[in-house]
Amino acid sequence: FEARERLDDYFDNLEGMRRDEAYLSKTIRMFEESTEWDPDNAYAWGDLGMATLQTYYLNTENYKNIGQDAQKKIEKALAITDQVWSFHAYKGLALHLQES
Repeated sequence: FEARERLDDYFDNLEGMRRDEAYLSKTIRMFEESTEWDPDNAYAWGDLGMATLQTYYLNTENYKNIGQDAQKKIEKALAITDQVWSFHAYKGLALHLQES
């Protein structure tokens, strides 16, 4: 739950947070721990994928790898449930990064 709050805070303060690597890294680690504790938690996988996508703003030159990494995580969420529309949107963003 705390990881999701951190991701929400990140988006609420997007302009100021885009360069806060420590904040985003901790948020990603929290989602990774969530997926380790509960590998069937689709929301943890989906949010981990979305948080991973945000690393693009820290390393714009590595966008294809970021997109691929995020896509793998998002596809794990979709394998658990394909009924959450945001997971499909996240996957579209990940694919877009890879095609840019």
